Amino acid sequence: MKFNKITRRDLLKTSGGLASAILLSGKVLPGSDMCFAQGGSSKVKIFAVGDAHFGWDNGEQPSPEYQEHLMETIMNRFPDLDAFVDTGDAHHNYAVEADKGRWTDVIQGGCRTSQFFYAAGNHEVDKWNAEYDPEEFAEKLGSVACRPYYSFDIKGIHFISLPELARANYITEEEIEWLKLDLAVNQGKTTVIFSHNSLAGTTEYYTDQAYRQVANSQTILDIINQHPNVLAWLHGHNHTYEVVPKSGKVYVSLGRIGGFANESVLPYDLGGFYLEAGSDYLTVRGYNAEADKFFDEISSDYSFLNHTINGSTSLNLSEKPAISYGFGGARDGQIISAFNHHCNAGGSNPLLIGGSDKEKEILNTGEGKRELFITGTDTQIFNFNKDFLWHEQRPSGGIMAPGFHLPPDKYEWSNSKLRLLSNESGNTYFCVPMRGAARNSYLRCPPGETYKFRMKMDCHSGGQNLLVKCNVYDNNQNVLETLIKPSVTLGSGMQTLDYDFEIPSFETFACNNKPNTLEYDIEVAGTENQDLIYNDITSDRKVQIGFEAVFSNFSEYIDIDQAEVMFADADGQTSTVNPGVKADGTNCSFSGTLSSSQIESYQLPVKTPQRSVFEVSAGGSRRLSWLVRQTAPAWQVRNAPVADKGSFIEVGPMRNDYSPKEEIVIAPTSQTNSPFIHRLRHISKAKIFPDKGNKTLIADIEKLSGGGEIIAASSEIPKRVMGASGWSYSNGLVTAQIKQQGRVVMKF
Repeated sequence: MKFNKITRRDLLKTSGGLASAILLSGKVLPGSDMCFAQGGSSKVKIFAVGDAHFGWDNGEQPSPEYQEHLMETIMNRFPDLDAFVDTGDAHHNYAVEADKGRWTDVIQGGCRTSQFFYAAGNHEVDKWNAEYDPEEFAEKLGSVACRPYYSFDIKGIHFISLPELARANYITEEEIEWLKLDLAVNQGKTTVIFSHNSLAGTTEYYTDQAYRQVANSQTILDIINQHPNVLAWLHGHNHTYEVVPKSGKVYVSLGRIGGFANESVLPYDLGGFYLEAGSDYLTVRGYNAEADKFFDEISSDYSFLNHTINGSTSLNLSEKPAISYGFGGARDGQIISAFNHHCNAGGSNPLLIGGSDKEKEILNTGEGKRELFITGTDTQIFNFNKDFLWHEQRPSGGIMAPGFHLPPDKYEWSNSKLRLLSNESGNTYFCVPMRGAARNSYLRCPPGETYKFRMKMDCHSGGQNLLVKCNVYDNNQNVLETLIKPSVTLGSGMQTLDYDFEIPSFETFACNNKPNTLEYDIEVAGTENQDLIYNDITSDRKVQIGFEAVFSNFSEYIDIDQAEVMFADADGQTSTVNPGVKADGTNCSFSGTLSSSQIESYQLPVKTPQRSVFEVSAGGSRRLSWLVRQTAPAWQVRNAPVADKGSFIEVGPMRNDYSPKEEIVIAPTSQTNSPFIHRLRHISKAKIFPDKGNKTLIADIEKLSGGGEIIAASSEIPKRVMGASGWSYSNGLVTAQIKQQGRVVMKF
């Protein structure tokens, strides 16, 4: 069934471009309430979209102006959201910097004072031909602290971002290990998982099962089915609106806010889903942003897009907000950085200012806390899809097989085994992981260690030649070292081949002479002359290794059963022994064997720096998983990191610098009736002093480019604004123009 709707062309034609001009200006439409955006009810309210596809050069792609109109429609309809979520494909594969900036402004920046969370899509992270680390890029784009997977809590409801990494159809073992830890730490909490792709046997893939379904779906389903508190899986990718109840859970395909329309499946208009959790229910309901109606309001044919799970939830209005991140299966000696985008209040809790005594009691988050959780692992192997179990044939003829690379005409699957086809005229290159992934993101390992690459294979009659390489890269795609083992002639039958590679420590790399301190200067990170993080913890230059097996001179096929990577001295050691994590200088360690079902917790200093550093140590398998949970942060800061400095918070420099607005967005994590500084434009570094009950906001501007702006949210017109060249008040926003560094004070 189709219905009348306002088209993109109609909008622009009837408005004469006026709507576009208003929307692109960043002003708020009348009727919106910027000041009381979060937590204004006894429910959790989320709106989720997917597949914006900025930069797609196709007639089906809506204009950025139209997408901004849709965002305004959504926010006007749902003005009191606790959070807005984007499930990925923010931009198209060949998007340019401007397209990434448009997503930053329109989607991420368009949700007003609500918090924003992001699960990366394949167009962001499955780009192994890129000249940059695509996962690190996604973290910067979406203001994600550490790895693309993470979780957050709102009013006692738990949410997890679990994107597909390595390939569009795969959730890696690294993520799975962290997911298990996160679910164990948050046991009993009503949980919703956001991802980009669908799980098999839930929503339909329609055209391409290999691409539009998670290959290791059963592994994920087995995990979440062990947790009855996990109620929903919401995903994008397929551009369809679907709700599939199954086994007490609900699986939701979020439609699209851009990209192609799957016209064989109705509806296909632009929009997303509204999610609401009360004390005894969780509801998901599809929303048509073009018609400004829920789909089931348009036609009863769409009643399937409105579904409620009845039953007690973990909703608790007094429960403190939280943000969690970490690393699954981290390696002994690994050093990992994280950028903090949540912080405490800066000397007081502005969330308690204003409102009734009851509201103050509900929102009494105190000073919050930071905790570190550590668990062991049950294998020493850290590459993914080592048995080649997860692979899918595409209708186009290609095969999506995460974890390795072979030329498409050089292999096939036979009885679930990876078969290398005969090749008498040249070489066959078998890479672990995928060649591009090794240049950018995988397998992250500390240098100065010996690693074992093991292959188990049936060479049948034998006689083939094999040469094995270990390539060492940094995450800027520089080749640091290539180690080569001499060519050998393979024997016949089944055999296990072990290759040990000793990776240099790279201590002789050019150092930028920065002191070994946790103080961080983002502006010099990633420069060509910067040392590795292992020699200078202020650096974000990491190390990864990849292996290349070169087969030649074989007239008969070879069946490869497994390819495994581990520390050489961890061979046969499946348990984690004497694990520890040094977090921002605080040592957290455990003596003895730590199993994968045992969790140890440690208190960390409450105040968060802009950039945290975690140093891992472990014996036995030499692997562990860790998670940091920050409870009761008062602020979410997007596009730039934030530090709690006690009496103030320090924001900047920019991390996501794709938007020409150079905008830093600050959102409260809970309801506040107090004024707060909400956005900085063309101001890349500042100290913010939140209101401490005297209705005064202070910002010390330390760096700006050209003319800047400070935008504060307030239900009151300020009495005075000092330090600005001019200011205005409209629709709950104070906009102050800034021409120079210095202090700006707003008194209400």
